[in-house]
Amino acid sequence: MSNLLVQNIKHTNGTTAQTIDSSGNTTLSGNLTTSSFVTAKTPAFKARLSANQTINQSTWTKVSFATEVLDNKAWYDTSNYRYTPQQAGFYLFTLNLFQSPGSGNSQRRIGAINKNGTYHRVWDQVITSTDAVLTNGSILLEANGSSDYFEAYNWAQTSNASDVVLSNVDYVNWSGFLVTAT
Repeated sequence: MSNLLVQNIKHTNGTTAQTIDSSGNTTLSGNLTTSSFVTAKTPAFKARLSANQTINQSTWTKVSFATEVLDNKAWYDTSNYRYTPQQAGFYLFTLNLFQSPGSGNSQRRIGAINKNGTYHRVWDQVITSTDAVLTNGSILLEANGSSDYFEAYNWAQTSNASDVVLSNVDYVNWSGFLVTAT
């Protein structure tokens, strides 16, 4: 085991930036601002609908999350409604959808996160009422940190083959963040 023995940390111009006393207490010197401290940001995003969206009967439909609420690494694409994380690891995704019943009783609703063209169901719900329903769920998926991409999808089937509408943009969103790097 090696030890780094330091009492003062100085800039190349000779000014002392940090002093460590014999008890291990650290004193920072100079003009400190909030930009003086660098903190690592956990990759995260949240996107929502900007208008109602129709989900066609018995058809997987990509949800058009066109409005960014948060995207601290600029990895979310608002034109393709796609998240492509550039850091390898496990990401927790959450999907929230507020769905109208269409003009008939809603029979089945599925929410999914699509990874590179493969659906990973977040929920699969059978509903036997004519009520609008808020459905949500989460899933943990691994990303390779370069080419893996993620998209949110919805599928619905109603008793009379009517379409379902995702409405109330405050309740229709998806998000994701890095849980642990690999």
